[in-house]
Amino acid sequence: MGSSEPHEKEEKEIETADPEKLKGEIEKLRKALEEEKARAEGYLNQLKYLQADFDNYQKKVKKEIEEATEAQSIPLMVKLLEIVDNLERAAQYTGPSAGEGPLAEGIRMTLRDLKETLKDRGVTEIDALGKTFNPAVHEAVEQVQTDSAEDNTVVEVLRKGYLLHGKLLRPSMVKVAKAVGKAAESSQRESG
Repeated sequence: MGSSEPHEKEEKEIETADPEKLKGEIEKLRKALEEEKARAEGYLNQLKYLQADFDNYQKKVKKEIEEATEAQSIPLMVKLLEIVDNLERAAQYTGPSAGEGPLAEGIRMTLRDLKETLKDRGVTEIDALGKTFNPAVHEAVEQVQTDSAEDNTVVEVLRKGYLLHGKLLRPSMVKVAKAVGKAAESSQRESG
């Protein structure tokens, strides 16, 4: 009986309460509910912004870690490219004229595997031969007078160049064509 007495008391108060007073109480409760809803929406929006900021922060940190890892791997990649150069030279000297022995086959297999590993890590060879000289990716070591190639064209690659994820890792060391007529003109200007 003790638990039903407060409930009965509330019912009697509601029955005897002034209707205007009840309307006022209801209106106060509605306003309080609206204020709480607005505050809850504000908290929800704030939470959404915090979540977006945190997601952006995570992406930024991940990108910075990837860039730092790539920067740390550059010296190793350059050293591996020197090994590729040596294996390519060895493969040239153990070619068909030197015989096809197990050593030659082993060199070619090692070279192929190493190139595939570098490719998987984002290293790509710069295609230079026959292309217009580009100082951003080519290092000219000599100009060759010729009438068999257009002026400023790469006529020989002395050392292959490579990119790492589209960024220069090592430039191609090349010889560049200088048209015979242009060579004569420049030597006349120099002597005149």
